Amino acid sequence: SLGLTAKLAESIFRRVSFQSKANPDSVLKLLTSHGFTDSQISDIIRTYPLLLIADAEKSLAPKLQSLQSRGASTSELTETLSKVPKILGIEKKKPISVYYDFVKEVIE
Repeated sequence: SLGLTAKLAESIFRRVSFQSKANPDSVLKLLTSHGFTDSQISDIIRTYPLLLIADAEKSLAPKLQSLQSRGASTSELTETLSKVPKILGIEKKKPISVYYDFVKEVIE
């Protein structure tokens, strides 16, 4: 559904161990609800397939909400995270905003 070729989808599947289909679906749903386009989500998954096994509600949603609460617009957020999705993989202990601000500045 994200425009991935069968070969690329197989490659991602081999690199990421899925416990169930529900987790990747919840990640995709969360990204869509935050304004990411299918093309951006496809880029994110190509670059950082491990994001598909992240906990959408406990890990990703709080990070996205934190960045939005700091004033990041939807377009800034989606553009920046599409280019450097590993920001979403940063451990909770580290302030995600520091990495996001750095990457955003570099992109601009």
